[in-house]
Amino acid sequence: MLWGCGPGDALKAQTGHRCVVHFRGDYLGMASSTPFPPGTDEVNGSRVDMAGTLKGVDSDWLTLEVPGASGAPATEWVIPRDAVLMVSFDRGQRIPGSN
Repeated sequence: MLWGCGPGDALKAQTGHRCVVHFRGDYLGMASSTPFPPGTDEVNGSRVDMAGTLKGVDSDWLTLEVPGASGAPATEWVIPRDAVLMVSFDRGQRIPGSN
């Protein structure tokens, strides 16, 4: 799913699904002379995306729950929508009990 709709967009309907949030390079401090294609997960050894479960969306923010490593508790990230290039979803991975 590509970005670009308004606050009432279809992204809200994806709450509870596992996804990958791909960040805009300019928000990560990458100059425009360092282009990377959508779907790239790493540039120069730095992550440019984050995988987890979409927990909430509003007009300014999205909330992503990222599983902890090696049994550690999950971390909830609140991400400004302006920082997001796109969000991709793994179909069929809805989390039981989510909205």
